[in-house]
Amino acid sequence: MARTPARSIAHLLGIIHNVTYYAEEMAVFKEHGIANFWHSYIAYRSAPMGRLEPPAITAAFFNFAPAVVEAAVPSVWEHVTPASAMQLRDDAVASALERGIEATELLDEAGALADVVLEAVRGLSGAARPLYGAHDTLPIPDAPLMRLWHAATLWREYRGDGHNVALAFEDIDGIECHVLLAGKGVADQAIIQRIRGWTLEEWNAAHGRLEARGLVRADGLLTDDGAALRRHPGRGADPGQDGIDERRAQRRRGRHRRPGSSAQARPAVQRGGLASGARDRDPRRSLRPPCALPAWTRSSQGLDRGARRGRLGAAPTPERTPWPSNRPCPSSSPTRPART
Repeated sequence: MARTPARSIAHLLGIIHNVTYYAEEMAVFKEHGIANFWHSYIAYRSAPMGRLEPPAITAAFFNFAPAVVEAAVPSVWEHVTPASAMQLRDDAVASALERGIEATELLDEAGALADVVLEAVRGLSGAARPLYGAHDTLPIPDAPLMRLWHAATLWREYRGDGHNVALAFEDIDGIECHVLLAGKGVADQAIIQRIRGWTLEEWNAAHGRLEARGLVRADGLLTDDGAALRRHPGRGADPGQDGIDERRAQRRRGRHRRPGSSAQARPAVQRGGLASGARDRDPRRSLRPPCALPAWTRSSQGLDRGARRGRLGAAPTPERTPWPSNRPCPSSSPTRPART
């Protein structure tokens, strides 16, 4: 299936957003009494929604076992508040981006690229999209790199919430989606169970339900119907292509133009940092990850599929190993971990 411009943008922005999970700077939560990586993750990712009870966070995250969330909440709030968790996250992300993208073309163009993305993704409907809706209420950072990260995060949460809506519509629950992912051959059952907290009994029960529906075979691989269903939820998860095309048309008509943003972003496209489309040079069309990004953001830890195929550089050196080095999903794993 050919990538739409929206899917290509999501592929690029994921590299920026995923610094939130893999940068060594995120270890700052250990200094505040939260030693477990997943506890800090649950705290800072749910923080924009406020101090919620475990069932509400489990529902929003969708694919974590309830026991994992219950182990983190409410105990994490004894160490941080939602506001301080967001501040720690933002400070860590800013430090990681400044360290990893210093003096690159992306740094020069970050503000203009952020404006282009924000124009497409801000103020969309938050209906059934709790993580996107909560993040969309946060102030937009002034610093160019953090502005771009915020835009990438809005896109990621909108897309993730959209996947959850589509899965629920197909009557696929939070563990069945993992069984389908493993059945496609892009993730490992044991790794998914460790990082999402599902037991073997829960996994086998989910497999049985999906097998009864004709979506997986006895050996766990997808049937034709399962493969077709796996392809379906991805459609419509990104901010709508109609919205992107309408904004492009508005910019051509001279409306809703941010002064200088298009002109500032275009040189990066023309110099090869981003791949432009055949019909025009709009930086929102047919984007690919810029090779100027630091190697540690292109590791085999699930940040970018192309990196593991050797197109974007080697795995991170030991001094750049994403924190924490002893997390359940090893960076050398040839499989793609479950969606964060």
